[in-house]
Amino acid sequence: MTSGFSYRFGPFRLDAGGRLLFRGGQRLALSPKAVELLLALVEAQPNPVGKEQLLNRVWAETAVEEGSLTTHISLLRKTIGEQYIETLSKRGYRFVGEVKQVGEEAGERPPIRSLAVLPLENLGHDPDGDSFGDSMTEALITNLAKISALRVVSRTSVMRYKDTQKSLPEIGKELSVDALVEGSVQREGDRVRINARLVVAAADRHLWAEAYDRDLRDVLILQDEVARTIAKEIQVKLTPEEHTRLSSGRPVDPYAYQLYIKGRYFWVKRTEESFNRAIAYFQQAIERDPSYAAAYSGLADCYSSLGFSFDVGSQRPMDVQPKAKSAALTAIALDDSLAEAHTSLAYVKLNYEWDWPAAEAEFRRSLELNPGYAHGHHWYAHLLLSSGRVNEALAESQRALELDQLSPIMNLHLGWHYLYSRQYDLALDQLAKTVELEPNYGLTYWYLGLVYEQKGMYVEALKEMGSAKDFLKSNLTVDADMGRVYALSGRRSEADKAIARLKKESSRRYVNPYQIGLIYVGLGQNDQAFEWLDKAVGERSDMLVYLKTDSRLNPIRSDSRFPEIEQRVGIPP
Repeated sequence: MTSGFSYRFGPFRLDAGGRLLFRGGQRLALSPKAVELLLALVEAQPNPVGKEQLLNRVWAETAVEEGSLTTHISLLRKTIGEQYIETLSKRGYRFVGEVKQVGEEAGERPPIRSLAVLPLENLGHDPDGDSFGDSMTEALITNLAKISALRVVSRTSVMRYKDTQKSLPEIGKELSVDALVEGSVQREGDRVRINARLVVAAADRHLWAEAYDRDLRDVLILQDEVARTIAKEIQVKLTPEEHTRLSSGRPVDPYAYQLYIKGRYFWVKRTEESFNRAIAYFQQAIERDPSYAAAYSGLADCYSSLGFSFDVGSQRPMDVQPKAKSAALTAIALDDSLAEAHTSLAYVKLNYEWDWPAAEAEFRRSLELNPGYAHGHHWYAHLLLSSGRVNEALAESQRALELDQLSPIMNLHLGWHYLYSRQYDLALDQLAKTVELEPNYGLTYWYLGLVYEQKGMYVEALKEMGSAKDFLKSNLTVDADMGRVYALSGRRSEADKAIARLKKESSRRYVNPYQIGLIYVGLGQNDQAFEWLDKAVGERSDMLVYLKTDSRLNPIRSDSRFPEIEQRVGIPP
């Protein structure tokens, strides 16, 4: 099997190289494991494939039970129809139906349904050239990601290939894409020249190349033009809405855009210091161009993240979330077609206003505007999981990771999904991959500690949380979680000391009451636990949206006071 092959059956096309399934021109939301399972059955057709053989191929690096195979078979049948997969008693499964193999070897150019934009090379001599090139790369990625029939790798992943010596086929294989866009930018005074090339990744074969020379203020409009041209070259059909969105750009101050890119760079680092630096860049971008909607959206995300306990949680939600909402609404008022702005507002609607229907509507609007916005899928997964819609949440989490495979955040988030859906071994496996990807990412060690806590492995939990503190020195939520592990492991005096320290610390900085409540749950002191959960409701703690799925609350769910708190927060039934 080579990466140029696809299989067609009925109305479906299975892209073997990209591990993607399409119906017509629309990509179907299937997890990578489900697609790999389908591919194994299709390749073996008409022969049956044993259960053990499927488990070894699809879950080669993970120890899973047969139930995982059964679940994925069920999901496949719901997606493609019952008629295609036959169950053979004590033998396994067999794909049933006529299959046609297409691709380069069959005389066709393989369809391009996924691509990555490599960092554009700076050919100029100005000191900000690299930053300008990075901003142009980001703009092209953002525009191409608006095309629903195309999977476009996010900026975080492709920037790892800046100045790389790897070949294009190597990069294409690592990112699981059909094609690559490469090129260069050169800025001279008020003019900019962009060279762009489209390459079939596996064959390292050029499909298209073009050079553009434009006024600097029109460079983002130019990126729309480049995106439309690439869509035409790879024969991806744009919907009328997508065509409109790729034709409605406006001039923007290029320096404001560079400030915006720097802000996003620091935002994804997820520390209190990086959030504050990002805020400064977004504010400078707004000062430079007060009508620049994206900068307001970035500002909103920073304020929200400062109040989010799983990031930094250093600010009281009531102090930062209204600022986030104001910035998000400003962004939407300036540009209602900006996907990022709708995600920013959705986040506030969910985590602060506890308005699930309004939040979901904003998330859906965002992903309609930009199906390739990884953070939109990532945060939408939070809403779905908090509502108990575990399978839908998993699809969104996996989609976010597909779009940004080398991002520590997206890898971490999938581990978080497994943690909150109580699949602890899968969580450990995914978080181990995240550590391998980025060993200095402190949040990963914290989440590993949370998983070990749920498995009752308290020594390991404290070890991982201690490692997290080495990177997240000012994060009081980690301190609180360590206090809870002390409580669960019988070290009551240390748990009491942790509570005392947190209460004392709360006189000078924000401490999430929810976290103190969790320590009391661990101690079995339910009255005190509900006292602090009540305080959390009063302060609109972001953690309360996970009341339905946070297994740490299991010991008090049967208490009559628990459904009262759920009702006050508005948890969906």
